[in-house]
Amino acid sequence: MEIDIAAERERLTKEITRLENEITKANAKLENEGFVARAPAQVVAQEKERVANFSATLEKLRDQMLKLK
Repeated sequence: MEIDIAAERERLTKEITRLENEITKANAKLENEGFVARAPAQVVAQEKERVANFSATLEKLRDQMLKLK
C-alpha cells in the first residue's frame, strides 16, 4: 500500500500542533490556583487525564513523523 508521504507529514504536523495547543490549554487550567481550588476534584482529575492522554498521543505522532523522514 502506497501513501502520499507529503500529505501524511502535513496531516501529522496539523495534529501535533492541535495536541500541543490542547496540552497548553489544559496545563494553563491546572496551573491556575483559582481553578484548582474551586473546581471539583473530578474536574481537576479529568484535566490531568486529558493532559496524559494528549501527551501519549503526541508521542506516538512524533514517532510516526520520524519514521516518515
